[in-house]
Amino acid sequence: MKKSLLFLLFSFPFLLPAQNYQNICSPGITFFKDKDNYLKAFRRDSVQLPGSNDSIFYSYTTIRSSSLDNMTCKDTTNGDALGRKIYKKADGRVLFFNKINDTIALNTMASLNESWKYCELPGNGYLEARVTEIITDSVLGLTDQVKVISFQAKNSAGTNITNIFNQKHIKLSQHYGLSEIYDIYWTPDDTVHYILAGKTNPALGIQPFTWKDVYNFDVGDEFHYYDYYHYNSQGPYWNSIKKILAKTVYGNNDSVVYKIEFCQKEWFPGPSTGIQVTYDTIFETYNFTALSNDLTIQRLPDEFVSRVEGQLYDIPQYSRQISFSNNRSVQIYDGIAYWFYPDTHCYNYPFEGGENTHYYSPGLGQTGFTYTEGPDPMIDNREYLVYYKKGSETWGTPVATDCNALVPVPSMTAAQKTVVRIVPNPLETNGTIIVKNYFPGDPLQLIIYDFVGRKVEDVIVNSEYTEFSKENLSSGLYFFTLSGRSGSIIEKGKILIR
Repeated sequence: MKKSLLFLLFSFPFLLPAQNYQNICSPGITFFKDKDNYLKAFRRDSVQLPGSNDSIFYSYTTIRSSSLDNMTCKDTTNGDALGRKIYKKADGRVLFFNKINDTIALNTMASLNESWKYCELPGNGYLEARVTEIITDSVLGLTDQVKVISFQAKNSAGTNITNIFNQKHIKLSQHYGLSEIYDIYWTPDDTVHYILAGKTNPALGIQPFTWKDVYNFDVGDEFHYYDYYHYNSQGPYWNSIKKILAKTVYGNNDSVVYKIEFCQKEWFPGPSTGIQVTYDTIFETYNFTALSNDLTIQRLPDEFVSRVEGQLYDIPQYSRQISFSNNRSVQIYDGIAYWFYPDTHCYNYPFEGGENTHYYSPGLGQTGFTYTEGPDPMIDNREYLVYYKKGSETWGTPVATDCNALVPVPSMTAAQKTVVRIVPNPLETNGTIIVKNYFPGDPLQLIIYDFVGRKVEDVIVNSEYTEFSKENLSSGLYFFTLSGRSGSIIEKGKILIR
């Protein structure tokens, strides 16, 4: 996360027409990042033309804290870094609106040393903005002319007064709009600072990505994972390796099938100490036509989306974090970030229940998964990508030099252990239960449980490959057991349903 960003340089300032410092609401998406490398965004969703060559631009709505103490009901009506609405005047003024709909004014046409009223302050004061410098600066790796706009608080008589914005500044780039900004929502109550991290028009810096980008692997790519599942602080750990052996693309990249060398070492510390190993060749299929209906990674930071779960509204949250895995942008999806409380008509943090968070990155697949449930937490399940190799690019620390080092194949083969896998995992529509070292005439029973331990599916397994459907299963994390005729558990694991 501390390494510098790699930017895509698709255009140069001298090739672009002069924008007169007004390229703030350009079509597409603009990303900003904060000091912790989390992204905020503005997306031009709609435009109104009120007349006189003025324009009003609307961005997407977010779910965000509405107070600095972070305890009150969440706000679901405002936008992200630049607010929900931007009013662009024909004379070059751009009006933003903060959390209480007060006006924040930016004079894009102001010359050196020209000043104006940026926003009102409590007590009849105001924040003055002034162009204090016009410099040549680097914007997303490109050189551009930039206005430095500094602030000074004044009372109603125009006398300087103390304020958190004093001596702070924003930057306005001639061709790329705002390159530094303070969160409009919190202005003038707080100085939440952002710098420009990417634009889709022109294409610079951080860019949105799709499922095709996420599951874009090549032969020879290798991924190492660390995983554990704890119940009341006890449970197994896993180290696993996936290596791409073959890749088959169908149609116009409508779907792809990967042949993968897979190995896994599972161990149980404490009183139930033991080691189990798996070595297999598996196939993973990604149907991008079907995945196009899954908008998870197309959502922008904190984009507000609601859905009904039982008697409460279960509100997911979307965010992006930079440099999670060797400077690759990661989409973070928290499936149970907020609840809607019907009695108070309030969106807020869950009073109880689980947390279900997924991490996706281009070319790396799912780079992380966490699920917690209960007070201790009673259930704590986590999986992390800890190492990868893609061509000459490597990141992290491998769990072993290769599968043969992690799982000695001869000893595993001699043991003839019955091993079960459910593929694909995560599961979207239909799945296959694959049982290795299965003995005909000895039917097995696979039972799937939800995260509170209720049985939700019961499948009889009487061959090496058994098909089943997720028809009766909603999205979420599930656990399974594979049992023999005696009822003894042969294998157990988890499965994620999308």
